[in-house]
Parts: sequence; C-alpha cells; structure tokens
Amino acid sequence: MLPSHVQLLASHILYFLKNNPRFDWNERFEISVQDKLAVGSNLIDLLISVCETKVGGGGKGAFADPQGFKLFLQALDQSNVPKSFIKDPECKKWLCFEDL
Repeated sequence: MLPSHVQLLASHILYFLKNNPRFDWNERFEISVQDKLAVGSNLIDLLISVCETKVGGGGKGAFADPQGFKLFLQALDQSNVPKSFIKDPECKKWLCFEDL
C-alpha cells in the first residue's frame, strides 16, 4: 500500500504512533487523536505526506494537505517522533522542529 521508498521510514513512525495511547485508526484507516476522529482522513496518505519531500516550484500551498493533516502532525508531536523521520520541510516548521 505504501510506496517502497517510504515503507521503512513509515514503519518507524508507526512504531512511535502505536505507543501513543491517544492515537488510533479505524478499519477505513481514518485517524483519531484524543478520541477526535478525522473523518475522511487516510493514514497511508498522511504517512506519505510526511515521509516524502514535496517537489515542484509552486511554493507554499502548491500541494493540498491530506484530510486530517494538522491532527496527524499533532499526534507526531505528542508521540515524540524524531525530527529526522520527518522529510517534508513544511511539516518540520509546523511542528517547530527547526530553529526558525
């Protein structure tokens, strides 16, 4: 289901998320954080969005974030996912992982 080039990194991220009692997903892969369901979200799309560096010259807003994106980033932050796992620079900025 995940592209082969992100499978290992996604599995490392999932390790941290599985150990976060406030994070879960259902049979449709919709995520929930602190019992707040992100209707229409998809765990696979969300993992890909943080495991890949977005390409293209469009700058901020060039790509639409998947449904539940900010809630997913909140879960990553709560789960103490190492910053080296997050490849998209916009995600790092949102999570305040980088010195700005």
